[in-house]
Amino acid sequence: MRIAILADTHLSLDLARQALVQAGPVDAVVHLGDFYADALALASELKVPVHAVRGNNDFEEGPYELILEMEGHRLFLTHGHFFEVPRTLERLKEAVLLRDCSVALFGHSHVALIERGSGVLLVNPGALFFPETLKTFALLELQPGQVEARIVPLDGAGGNKLKNNFSTRSAQRTPSK
Repeated sequence: MRIAILADTHLSLDLARQALVQAGPVDAVVHLGDFYADALALASELKVPVHAVRGNNDFEEGPYELILEMEGHRLFLTHGHFFEVPRTLERLKEAVLLRDCSVALFGHSHVALIERGSGVLLVNPGALFFPETLKTFALLELQPGQVEARIVPLDGAGGNKLKNNFSTRSAQRTPSK
């Protein structure tokens, strides 16, 4: 299963659409807040499921957290602001483990990140709006027992360079206890 992950689009629907075209065929889209209305608009346009959570700048009705079960994996979706992102990732990791999930998808910091630790894969797709950051999204590939994530710079988008080296990282699923 192939999932496009977006966050922090902040009414930049054209850039979100561009990212989805660049992503190629996907089985689902995840939007991690700011703006939830963007996710609702995309859901009305796309022929694949769109799963979305609200961020700190969202005032529409909708969830702040979701848990998805796909291809044998439990994914925790949140914007991140309730877990002290970007100051720390520890509260987010704890929340993921408490919910018996192995993958956390989050936004809020506007900085792309893939990190594996404490039995959790953390993926922040970055942002598609802010000019001071490289505009990025993420792709998540799920197969039973395996998760692969990668950060994708938006074609033709300006901004500063990525702050870390984001090569594709694969992770074996941590068995549930």
